[in-house]
Amino acid sequence: MRATAGQVVQLCKGHTQEDMIKPPPQPLHVLFRFLRSNARRHMSASGYCPKCNTTHRLPTTMEARHQAQLLHQTLRSKNPPFTISRRGKMVGVLLCQDSEGRHKTLKAFAGSVNGKWHLNGWSPVVGGKGTAPNELPTYVNIQNTQNKLQVEQNDLAQRLRDCPPSASDADIALIRLELKEMIDKRRQLAWTALKETRKHQHVSNFCGEVDLLQHVFARNTRQPATDGSKAERQRIKMPAGAGDCCAPKLLADAARQDLTPLAIAEIFVGDTTMKKEGEFYDACKERCQPVLGFMLCGL
Repeated sequence: MRATAGQVVQLCKGHTQEDMIKPPPQPLHVLFRFLRSNARRHMSASGYCPKCNTTHRLPTTMEARHQAQLLHQTLRSKNPPFTISRRGKMVGVLLCQDSEGRHKTLKAFAGSVNGKWHLNGWSPVVGGKGTAPNELPTYVNIQNTQNKLQVEQNDLAQRLRDCPPSASDADIALIRLELKEMIDKRRQLAWTALKETRKHQHVSNFCGEVDLLQHVFARNTRQPATDGSKAERQRIKMPAGAGDCCAPKLLADAARQDLTPLAIAEIFVGDTTMKKEGEFYDACKERCQPVLGFMLCGL
């Protein structure tokens, strides 16, 4: 191909003819979109397994992504199975296979929806049916007490706001003391309710092992002591909501049904400052990864 007069000038400045016919560089947002899309192909649910001394992974395949997108479309249709709150909701699918080679797709939502922990056709909480918070009598009683105390706390707060300028410092201090005691009491009840739910969070893996979720979390989050001593260990406290995400729910359900998981995908429905509508996400680092190593063991 003959070079034009203008191209000759460029070639004389040190450029090759191939440089002259290269396409212009792509805008940064196009590059970022490509990199983000490429990264998704390698997404997975994963966790370290101390017994095997390795990290177990369940991939996010194109088929799993497709099934998750179909679920997303259903939840964004005119007649969704449930209403998505303004905060949005993570949902996920798990592609499985039974002992006869037949394929089955499980689906789950994170946490609860509209105050409900179970919906027909969706994977239940990790402990199975009958172990959701609103199915535990002790938890329900605590919540009823909490609701009554909340009303009393609101009344005290209102009394404090309505104190006239003539109110003595002693009267104001007394109301503040009552308010503090009420808050402390409700905080203690909340901790008691959380411990009650965790007593029923039994999970199994694909080796046939069963354990409490909090025990699995504690084993997998041990850290060396700050002084470097191997004898002492520090443990990260299991955060509230651990076990309520999609991945643990789906894997627990698959193990109960004697299904073999093949792939997983989690997608967000909603649009917040932290997550975006229709985006795929890995199983979370804080709540899921410490327990997924145990739950994926045996695959």
